[in-house]
Amino acid sequence: MKKNIKYLTTAHHGDDQIENFFIRLLRG
Repeated sequence: MKKNIKYLTTAHHGDDQIENFFIRLLRG
């Protein structure tokens, strides 16, 4: 769980496109 949170945080700071991808994935 902590590993996933760290990965998401890194992705958030690394590339906004990745963040947007996860947001779209969660929204459906």
